[in-house]
Amino acid sequence: MVINRIKPHTSFSGRIESGILKMLTIGIGKQAGADACHRLGMGTMGQNILDMSEIKLARSPVLFGVGTVENSYDRVCRVAVVPAPEILEREAELLVEARTNMPRIMFNPLGALMVDRMGKEYSGTGMDPHITGRAGTPYVKTELKAARLVILDLSDKTKGNATGVGLADIGTRRLFERIDFDATSMNHITSTVLPGAKIPLMMDSDLRAVQCAIKTCNATDMGRLRIVCIPNTPHLETLMISDALLPEARENARIEVLDEPVDWAFDASGTLAAF
Repeated sequence: MVINRIKPHTSFSGRIESGILKMLTIGIGKQAGADACHRLGMGTMGQNILDMSEIKLARSPVLFGVGTVENSYDRVCRVAVVPAPEILEREAELLVEARTNMPRIMFNPLGALMVDRMGKEYSGTGMDPHITGRAGTPYVKTELKAARLVILDLSDKTKGNATGVGLADIGTRRLFERIDFDATSMNHITSTVLPGAKIPLMMDSDLRAVQCAIKTCNATDMGRLRIVCIPNTPHLETLMISDALLPEARENARIEVLDEPVDWAFDASGTLAAF
């Protein structure tokens, strides 16, 4: 019995991405399975998963798969039990549903996107590229355009694994000091996707990181900065936006404006008191 969450992959787009068949080929195969499937890069991943899962289904005693689909609030909304011979067809259908359900930032383009925390519990790349618009390969389709992507810290649960940190433009010293470079590098070497392991420009504090993003985002009107701050990529129920985005927010029936504009608050060390 093979169980996995069905969702869009962070590094390639295809008929089958992350789900039951990926668990069968990579998850159950552990590091060796992941290494074999990733060996030729993300450009062949979609086909590799199909080919390898076909062999495993033929040679292994798989009875059925269980695929879960999440809603926009990172909660399971569907559990599908699929007999082994039907997994391919059914998983492709569930992937369409999962993609439709994904949360999204409804402001595009942005001068700067601030992410309070990244981590492996949020996404395989720490920050989901379908949310941030930043991917480590050209094989995944994204929509959001942000001139600057800032990551302020790692989550506790990621235990120093900063896979994907290189997709940001700017980070902070507190983030850098928490990185487990062995775990991070192993993740990237196995996937063969190296850009996410690079170290972005590191600033001494959140305040300096925000200032750097604003200074370098090349906004044509510094009085109308388009900035969004999110806690992490799967939890977008509550965002902070710059006042330049208020007219768009008020005109969008899917957005509720909760407060009037206030100044961002930083403590004595320059840490943003956002979430």
